[in-house]
Amino acid sequence: MGNWMIKAAVCSDKGSLRKNNEDAWFFNGRHVHLSEMSETAFLTTETDAQGSLWAICDGMGGQSNGEKASHTAVSGLKGLQAHLAGREFNKTVQEWVHQANKAVNSRAEGGSTTLVMLYCSDGEVYTAHVGDSRIYRYHKGQLTRITKDHSRVEMLLDLKMITPEEAANHPQKHIITRYLGMDPEFVCDATIGGRIAYRGGDRYLLCSDGITDMLTDEQIAGLMAENRDVEDCVREIHSAVYAAGAMDNLTVILLELVQPDYNT
Repeated sequence: MGNWMIKAAVCSDKGSLRKNNEDAWFFNGRHVHLSEMSETAFLTTETDAQGSLWAICDGMGGQSNGEKASHTAVSGLKGLQAHLAGREFNKTVQEWVHQANKAVNSRAEGGSTTLVMLYCSDGEVYTAHVGDSRIYRYHKGQLTRITKDHSRVEMLLDLKMITPEEAANHPQKHIITRYLGMDPEFVCDATIGGRIAYRGGDRYLLCSDGITDMLTDEQIAGLMAENRDVEDCVREIHSAVYAAGAMDNLTVILLELVQPDYNT
């Protein structure tokens, strides 16, 4: 009997206008070094789903502080991945996030970063996030956002003070309410998503807001439907973001669950 596998692709780029790339990524054990973050990255892999960890951090803070913040966060994820094996996800991740918040504060003064992560274990997908980077699930032709932004605009939407159409171009769109690098006086908790059982062919898209600021959910869903191969899909998302202006750093990780072949 075979194991569940994941086909994965990542693309990270500084975009058309920014001089530096403050996005950092974790690709199941691999992450980019601080000195190489502004180089365009594109990687693909096929790997055992069990114990795999994937993440994106979108740094903020100007000059080099945003890069330091996001790099500090992703550089600690290899230790988290090893620590997660056999341990309870929610508690382990929450403790790690608290420590990561302290690390960003001490190593990237004035910098901060979002965090979005996905972990696979024992037939289930686990997610956690801080900030407004996102995870989507593409299941049976339907794209669903499974994270909820920690942002001022999301709060206004919850209160029904603005409409989704108004949210798209709201002047406070990029004010986030939770991030790694928060003042230590405040508890920085991650939002832990509900566990999702493996389904063959399901895709999970992790991305920074450099993707979602340029593309609507409908456009992303269309690209998913048109591209059956994860590598092709990531390349097409990258191209579509550039066609729309690529106004910010952009990073996307696309994962596809591959069901075991029980005849082997």
